[in-house]
Amino acid sequence: MKQIRILGLGNSRHRQLSRLLEGVVSDLGITVDVEQVMEVEQILSSGVESIPAVLLNDKVVFDGKSNPTRAELRDALLRSSRQVN
Repeated sequence: MKQIRILGLGNSRHRQLSRLLEGVVSDLGITVDVEQVMEVEQILSSGVESIPAVLLNDKVVFDGKSNPTRAELRDALLRSSRQVN
């Protein structure tokens, strides 16, 4: 896995998603760059429908319709790391 981007404007759902994602990354022992994207122009150009959103290697895996669970994030990270390796 190369990169994780979290898109949002810093509200409570964005912060909650960030903490959850950091915990999953730590649990899995993955070394990866996690970028917080909070600039509106970048968010709009990313192709997400709503925020907060998670992009793995520039692919939208979750958007703001509802925050993913810990298990959903874990599964997405594992799938992504298998595709890259």
